[in-house]
Amino acid sequence: MDKTRYDEARAGQDAARVEDFKEWLDGYQGEAAEIVERRERLAMMRTWQTKITPTLTGMPRPPTTVNRGLENRFDSVDRAAQSLQRAVEVHKQTEAAIRGIIDTLQSEKMRRIMRLRYLDGLEWSEITRQCYQDKPDFTEKVAAYQRRTYRDHARALKLCAREWWRTTV
Repeated sequence: MDKTRYDEARAGQDAARVEDFKEWLDGYQGEAAEIVERRERLAMMRTWQTKITPTLTGMPRPPTTVNRGLENRFDSVDRAAQSLQRAVEVHKQTEAAIRGIIDTLQSEKMRRIMRLRYLDGLEWSEITRQCYQDKPDFTEKVAAYQRRTYRDHARALKLCAREWWRTTV
């Protein structure tokens, strides 16, 4: 295989790895949003639970459909809390793996861009501002610094995807 064909094959392989890596990162960010929603739902369930608990006297009652319905709702709150806890643990493990991959980057600027984008979930304009606002010409050359951010991100993403592929596959 001549050099150009080898380079084209490698570029295609890198692009596929980057896409797979980006899907994994997007999944992590989706998990974070889902955890926030589940926490809110659990808080509402607990609020509902505390509203009806004071009316229960604790006295023995014959089993009725109303009592079983309340018991089922209390059980569902417990199940929701346990499920949320498991999801949070998995999310923390994924975050640790992402941090480990990002930490393999040699450039501090690239590490910072990747952390701000994928762990903190910031938008590109905010990432650019945080990375380059200390430059004296930042306000005049925002677009140039934005392009630099995109270039550094693309390089970092490619390197992280290689590391991810090497360590997970």
